Amino acid sequence: MNNSEFKKEVDSIKVPEERLDMTIKTAMKDEKPKRSLGKKIIYFTSAATLFVGLLFGSAVASPAWADTLSKIPLLGSVFELGEPGQDILSALNEQGYNVKDVSYRYQPERAVEIRVGGSEAYIAEVQDEVKNIAEKVLETKHYDTYSVKVMETWDVAPEEGDKPKPVSEEEKQEQLVIPLKVMEAMNKIDYKHEFSLMRNYSSKTIEIPIEGSEEYYNKMKDIVKSTVNDELQASNIKGYTVNVSHQPTKKVIQEKWKLDLMPVVTQELMGKKGYHVTEVKSAMKENRMLLKITTSLKGSDYSANELAKGIEENVNKILNSDSFDQITNEFPYEVNIYSKDNKKIN
Repeated sequence: MNNSEFKKEVDSIKVPEERLDMTIKTAMKDEKPKRSLGKKIIYFTSAATLFVGLLFGSAVASPAWADTLSKIPLLGSVFELGEPGQDILSALNEQGYNVKDVSYRYQPERAVEIRVGGSEAYIAEVQDEVKNIAEKVLETKHYDTYSVKVMETWDVAPEEGDKPKPVSEEEKQEQLVIPLKVMEAMNKIDYKHEFSLMRNYSSKTIEIPIEGSEEYYNKMKDIVKSTVNDELQASNIKGYTVNVSHQPTKKVIQEKWKLDLMPVVTQELMGKKGYHVTEVKSAMKENRMLLKITTSLKGSDYSANELAKGIEENVNKILNSDSFDQITNEFPYEVNIYSKDNKKIN
């Protein structure tokens, strides 16, 4: 497949614009080294960036809670929630810094860790600038508990069997087209669920999980496999094996709770001093997500119960927002807030 053919393939695909933008960006993004370097995972979601604007009501209006609220920065009457790690990464990449990863750490201290690629001299040259930009983003988003640490990126030496084989220019173009063609195939059969695509180029396999009941999977598996194969063959992409697996909806929802919802709740509650939160834990029990939030207040403190009401209200607003309500409706939750002496205060 030459360059002109590659461009025609991309231009001809009927994909919603926001999905196409994210697909192309993800496919072309440099990946951090992993144990199996031949594998890459691309996540297709209905929104590329999480941003939730939540109205903060006046249901909790006692003097004690009002005093606590004064310590939780709010933008007027709007409780604004973003993803500061992604904001930091975007800000640094836009300014040309070679940033590979932004992550959070909560123990033994709360920190945002930024891993920068390049030589030791380069990292020493830019680390203060990178730190200042990250701190400004956190300040803008009202996160006041995180320190910023800039460090070199992980260098993971691949095991002998994981070393990638040399890739030709034609193969590189195929690897960019494959996720787009899979998306095109899934659109043709009107597949409604979000899905992940795992490709192992060293063994030339494509793994597609199908979400839903056992009955739905049995109905769709052959259709998905044949439609994807037809799309690949129509683009002259040969030699790939398409495997389809079952992903029960319950398991998908549980994964979304762990990977999508809980990080947002934890980043919010651990990132602002006014919440007085020291730990956020979650556990699945009898088809219900149990959240345990521990604060630094004693159970006998005058404002403990009012603080707990405010925390629970904010957590409910996050979890019942438009971004997450489909997940929480299908998989309910319970919020339990404790004092530092392990008394339930909500």
